[in-house]
Amino acid sequence: MKYALYVGRFQPTHWGHVKIIQSIVGDGYNPTIVVGSTQEVKSFKNPLDAKLRMELIHDLMKYIKPNDYHVLGLDNITVDSDWSSYVMNNVKFITGHTPKLFYGGDDVALKFFKEAGIECKKIDREALEISGTQVREFIRQEDPQWKVFVPQPIQHKIYKAFYETTE
Repeated sequence: MKYALYVGRFQPTHWGHVKIIQSIVGDGYNPTIVVGSTQEVKSFKNPLDAKLRMELIHDLMKYIKPNDYHVLGLDNITVDSDWSSYVMNNVKFITGHTPKLFYGGDDVALKFFKEAGIECKKIDREALEISGTQVREFIRQEDPQWKVFVPQPIQHKIYKAFYETTE
């Protein structure tokens, strides 16, 4: 099986993420999705915990229907130049495979994966016309427009994470 790697924070998962995962599947790869910044909990930039973010991706895979996929979470590391090997070593250890292709929109990440010998496909973030920052801002402002950017099957869980507190 051929696997492709996609790394993101998924704060929250939105249609842009779905399009990228669909592209991976459409290109004939099985997605290996790394949810980053797992050490962040309820921060302004990372309001959703890693467990929920991975759960949301699993929920969406029921609709994307790849032949196979993996979702795993990783903490950030502070040395950028070590990042690609850190990701690849953890992916290999956890999943047992090495992805052949990396999908990324960040030039620095693409550079590091290319240097590590991984084929790369650049994501045109501008063409996605969406960002997690934008979605989080709509949610925080209680602007119902956020629902346009988030797949319906996961909206309830995101709403609950932002608005409902457990006591």
